[in-house]
Amino acid sequence: LKNSDEEKQKLLAFCAYLMPKVQGLTIVWSINNNLSDVSFGEEHSVLVGSGYITETINGYSYKITSNSFFQTNSYAGEKLQSTVLEFLGDIKEKKILDLYCGSGFFTIPLAKSSSNVIGVEVVEEAVNDANFNAIQNNVAVKFITKKSEELDLQDFEAEYILIDPPRAGLHPTVLSNLLIKNPRKIVYVSCNYKSFVKEFSRFVPKYEITRAIAIDMFSHTPHVELVVLLESRSV
Repeated sequence: LKNSDEEKQKLLAFCAYLMPKVQGLTIVWSINNNLSDVSFGEEHSVLVGSGYITETINGYSYKITSNSFFQTNSYAGEKLQSTVLEFLGDIKEKKILDLYCGSGFFTIPLAKSSSNVIGVEVVEEAVNDANFNAIQNNVAVKFITKKSEELDLQDFEAEYILIDPPRAGLHPTVLSNLLIKNPRKIVYVSCNYKSFVKEFSRFVPKYEITRAIAIDMFSHTPHVELVVLLESRSV
């Protein structure tokens, strides 16, 4: 919607119509002044409710605000989360780095099994949600607000690294740093398998795919969520 009083009144009228019909309703008017088609608002107005929603996935509770990324398909999200944990295996004594972690969708359950988990996310609002979610789920985890490409992965002792980049794929610097770091396991979660295929040739000299699964997160569309376990050839 355009940022105008007329459009706002239309939206408020729609909210009034929905309120008696939807329990726990919250509506946030998120305004993006750019022409780009991105789901990120520069201005926010809470029109109804708390301004956030709460989702439960596999018993973990998540607070989700308008600028924090979260999986849109809750039912398939349970399968996605369980698959990532299964691919990583026994992580009790492992150090794990979760890049592009959003509001902690994977980081929270990882921290239930490992005492050394770090999540990295550039969106400050998502990190705020992630810290809240860690407290709500009674886990100890460190979150860093930073672009993944600005990290020196050599500063981290992570044996396993989880990556869930945007549709465009990994930033070239992140890909190069991963290959230099050469962790024992990389779990790559991709919402655009074409991006992963383009990058895979870079992984081949050092990694082999040992497991892979496609999950239908986007029903009635040609898109799937691809989860790939890459294991180092040098181990």
